[in-house]
Amino acid sequence: FRPFEMQNAQIVSQGAEAKVYLATFVGRKAAVKERVVKGYRHPDLDTKITNQRMKQEVRTIARVSKLGVPTPNILFVDLERRTIVFDWIEGTSVKNWLESGSPNNSWFFPGFACLC
Repeated sequence: FRPFEMQNAQIVSQGAEAKVYLATFVGRKAAVKERVVKGYRHPDLDTKITNQRMKQEVRTIARVSKLGVPTPNILFVDLERRTIVFDWIEGTSVKNWLESGSPNNSWFFPGFACLC
């Protein structure tokens, strides 16, 4: 059972740990984060590490959300397929926003401009 549509998904970002896709989940836009298999690791170890990291990511997002930090809703987690499905949020990624050096980003990190 896979409640999200990956056939027409568009890759949005790719890093060393995961690929992020824009996909459809139960008829609405969603971000699907798919953890990459590390071929250099023993398969059992890779699965164990990936599962631990995914569970920790979900717990961390839930914790900071309870503290009032705006986070995307977690819609679905599939450890076997190494995927987490989040609400899709329109806008700039945090990485791009921080790299932009926009004067508006210093409100979030006091003294940020001094660190650049």
